[in-house]
Amino acid sequence: MRLARFLAFCFLPLLAAAPAEQPIAITTFECVGLYWKSPGGKADTAGARVHAILLEAGVHDVVIENCDISGWGRIAEDGWGRDYDAAIYSKDPSVKRIIVQRNRIHHPRSNSNNWQQARPGPGKTEPSHPEGPQAVCLWDSEGNDVIRYNTVFSDDNHQYNDIFGAGHNFSTRGFGRGMFALAPKSPGFDAGAIIPNFNDGFVGPGPDIGAPEAGSPPMEFGVEAYRK
Repeated sequence: MRLARFLAFCFLPLLAAAPAEQPIAITTFECVGLYWKSPGGKADTAGARVHAILLEAGVHDVVIENCDISGWGRIAEDGWGRDYDAAIYSKDPSVKRIIVQRNRIHHPRSNSNNWQQARPGPGKTEPSHPEGPQAVCLWDSEGNDVIRYNTVFSDDNHQYNDIFGAGHNFSTRGFGRGMFALAPKSPGFDAGAIIPNFNDGFVGPGPDIGAPEAGSPPMEFGVEAYRK
């Protein structure tokens, strides 16, 4: 497949001219077959008001590579972050074959609560469920997406709901059954505390922190999970 290449000297002037609070909207017309490569880790998507990069209806075969993304997302009335505001976001079910690789994604504008910090509100069945920004959210994509070699980090005042997220826990769409294990050089690799009857089936000297255990089979979901 031939990919149209929009390199930095073509794309960055458009970014510089746009208001910082506006997302970079990738539409069908602009970016079917887009190869977007930003060299040198420049902060070319800093300060977006909601999502930094928005994949709109019908886009496919998009590569987002070597970008530095920070400062996105809204702050809600209670002072915490708005749920699902993401550095890279799509909610359209026709989006497919997205590659996100070798990016630095860090320090959203807002902060997520944790399970001990309740955020009560109308209709909430789990008021302590974390809500806030994400790094990559492909809500309900058609699939064949690749997310690899990215560095995602932050600090205690700008935490994530999830780093990689989707709209439904038990679904074959969005992130589906992907493997999201840590790389061996990750600080969290084999560094977790052992919790009996929870993560004591680990591989190696200790459980991994915050991710499916490296070397374990893919997680299964739904009514047919682990029945084969």
